[in-house]
Amino acid sequence: MRYVVLAPFYNPDPSFEFATEEEAEAFAHNLLANNPNQPVRTAQLLKSFSAEVKVSAAAIKAEPAS
Repeated sequence: MRYVVLAPFYNPDPSFEFATEEEAEAFAHNLLANNPNQPVRTAQLLKSFSAEVKVSAAAIKAEPAS
């Protein structure tokens, strides 16, 4: 199973994902030690989804003023 650290929300950065619960907990404790006011959680990752968005732009021909 994969485990993730939520600090304070899910960060899709692979450095916040771990193979074991113990590794995730150690990372969470380290985050908490450096940021004691920030909530930190660990969770078992059941599914992961991703998507891409493509944005394009093109010039348009201006209509003559009347």
